[in-house]
Amino acid sequence: MKQYLNTLTASLLALFIAGASPNTFAAEAELPSTENIINSLKPNRVDANLGRTRSMGKLRGVTLEGPTELPSLDMYITFNFGSAELTNKAKQELTKLGKALLSNELMAFSFQLSGHTDAVGSDEANMALSMKRAQSVKQHLVQTFGIEDTRMMTKGYGESQLALPSDPANGKNRRVQITNVGTK
Repeated sequence: MKQYLNTLTASLLALFIAGASPNTFAAEAELPSTENIINSLKPNRVDANLGRTRSMGKLRGVTLEGPTELPSLDMYITFNFGSAELTNKAKQELTKLGKALLSNELMAFSFQLSGHTDAVGSDEANMALSMKRAQSVKQHLVQTFGIEDTRMMTKGYGESQLALPSDPANGKNRRVQITNVGTK
């Protein structure tokens, strides 16, 4: 057990030092399993209200407030440069996401699909492209898996939230982020 904890600690430390998030999965690396996606997107008991305030038992009248990070994960859905059309590889990657969103653990929740681009091109073009990419993912999930349209919102961020700010043209900046925004 101690060796397992040491290995786990070393892995998480390596992710932290590398600047990666444990809820980030790259297309080039091992794709997340449906179970990994579910675990990344379902709220912990502590943040089950996803940022809402509430009173707690003996602490009646005391409200817990403050920023609560919503469960999310980045998936590096592959798009051709300058395109919002899903590649065949992207459609395969979205199969696990579609199954996860249909799971009992996530069925009660709504999600924001956030499109991101690299920093190549104008701000205006990247903003439009990022929105089209998020909409493309949503459309695929609705048409292929029958996920309710109302469970997913789309937003484009263009190049404003680069995954790799030190390398703005890197393809890893072209991604779609999935965030659990609470119950429907």
